[in-house]
Amino acid sequence: MEMEFSKIIKLSNLNDKDWSKILKDHQKECAFNMKVRHKNLRLAKEVLESCNSKYWIIGGLLLGFYRDNDFIPWDWDIDIDMFSENMRDSYDDLAQRFMDVGFIVRRNHQFPDIKINLFRKKDRITIRGLFKDESGRYLMSKVDRYPIEFFQKTDYIEFQGNRYPAPHPIKKYILYLYGKNWKKPIKDRKKLRADYYNRGVMRESYAKDIMHKM
Repeated sequence: MEMEFSKIIKLSNLNDKDWSKILKDHQKECAFNMKVRHKNLRLAKEVLESCNSKYWIIGGLLLGFYRDNDFIPWDWDIDIDMFSENMRDSYDDLAQRFMDVGFIVRRNHQFPDIKINLFRKKDRITIRGLFKDESGRYLMSKVDRYPIEFFQKTDYIEFQGNRYPAPHPIKKYILYLYGKNWKKPIKDRKKLRADYYNRGVMRESYAKDIMHKM
């Protein structure tokens, strides 16, 4: 059953303190559902493309599609990146369209570190804005940084009849992000090796959580 639109609006505009309580319960439930996740991704694709937004699927989502031709079952969200400037310019329009198709929209307006978190049926999509560092050689978010070359061209990956944009070239991006052991799925945190995730990509404080996606 879909959430009533009035509730979507209410939760999208809830103050951060009250929302954090709801989010905590959401994270406890870990209600991953393959059909819901696939539909959420298709809905996000439709919204982004209806706004002519340039975007890429990245991280654990792209790794699962490329390595397993599937979602990674223990990955807690769908990862999407955009350019910060484009995201800023279409921010309000995107948020409204996401709410119109059933997503709770939690927004971070701090340019250039713009982010939208989307929630529908206990699943989550994270859309982040990327911006250049001072050298102009890297694209950064609050958490990660990537060589700009990965986003100067676009690759595409097919999944269940849909075509999704990805960094170019995909294999080189995955190798940069996850290192030489990227082909080996890792679920148990206790078995994670420090060299699985490229330390140069992410600030150390975030590394432990992000490696759990693998």
